[in-house]
Amino acid sequence: MIVVVNKMDSCGWSKDRFESITKDISDYLIDIGFGKKVLYFVPISSSLGLNITESISLSHGQLCPWYTGHCLFGVFNSMKKIKRNPKSPLCVPVFTTYNEDGGLTAVGKVESGTVSVGDTVTILPSHQTATVTHLLIDDVSVHHALCGEIVSICFDFTTITSSSDSEYLMERKLTSGCVICSHDAPCFVAKKFKAQVYVCDLPNHTILTIGYCAMLHIHNVVVECEVLKIPHKIHPTTHQISKAPPKWLKSKDLAVVDFEIKANPIPLGVSFQSSFILYM
Repeated sequence: MIVVVNKMDSCGWSKDRFESITKDISDYLIDIGFGKKVLYFVPISSSLGLNITESISLSHGQLCPWYTGHCLFGVFNSMKKIKRNPKSPLCVPVFTTYNEDGGLTAVGKVESGTVSVGDTVTILPSHQTATVTHLLIDDVSVHHALCGEIVSICFDFTTITSSSDSEYLMERKLTSGCVICSHDAPCFVAKKFKAQVYVCDLPNHTILTIGYCAMLHIHNVVVECEVLKIPHKIHPTTHQISKAPPKWLKSKDLAVVDFEIKANPIPLGVSFQSSFILYM
């Protein structure tokens, strides 16, 4: 986990301020399960471009003599390369869409698999099928995009399986939060789901009970959901599951919770991102 502490120029590159932020954020991240050894804190000034591509100790050492670590890009380069499987089923959560040259283009990150020109893909949750006609990475035309790459995907609407779907209807169905998947291995679409939940903090010292509503943030979807059941509470150290369902949950509790989406079903699946955030 890399934590970027921006606007350090606004506090005069204060070591005390940086250490205060580091302590507060570290306590929170460790509290939700991150190990202390995997946390990296990097002070930067994005407006001045300092400690981003070149270490501030080399370029402006007098500004921040107490920091001798890597610049931001240096931290990126020091990370172990993520192992990805290009042959796994395709999943591309859509960031945004736009029209260009009479066609609809979706922009997203390839979370798993590989997408190539000519591929037939399924767009969820609408279950529409289309053919990939063009791929762009940084405005450069490519034949395929691999795991981890952000890509613009152009579609041929004449290949949509349902003849009743016009391009206008597809524009309404292909929006931020949709997921582009392999035609033969689409991810799950669900209105109800079960998840392991850690309750970080509840407002005003309230409790979480059946019927509690919150905003669910998962990949690029933001939607309201409701707690249906709390089948089990999980011990924080032994991870043993309780036999009896708890009546409520409080801050710092770990539990299994059943949720229901208040709107239409959304794409879910461990293949691209199973973690989420609930805002109460």
